[in-house]
Amino acid sequence: MNNVNYNTSVLSFICFECFVIIIISTDCGPVTIAKGTVNTTATTYGTVLQVYCNEGYELSGTPIVMCRADGIWSDIPTCDTSGKV
Repeated sequence: MNNVNYNTSVLSFICFECFVIIIISTDCGPVTIAKGTVNTTATTYGTVLQVYCNEGYELSGTPIVMCRADGIWSDIPTCDTSGKV
């Protein structure tokens, strides 16, 4: 008998000689960037998007953002004035 333990941050169970597929659909919600845009409207777990700033603004932070399993986007950057007058 195969005894396999599965542990995730979402659930835990024991499977005895079984094959189980679990689909967890997590939605992080839309990303809105003031003075910028993103390259996708997808918002589910695993989605990777890139942030672009409008002309005259500089990106503060990493341009790549990912929807995490906990339903929260990784660190979302901001678009700040470039210091030009």
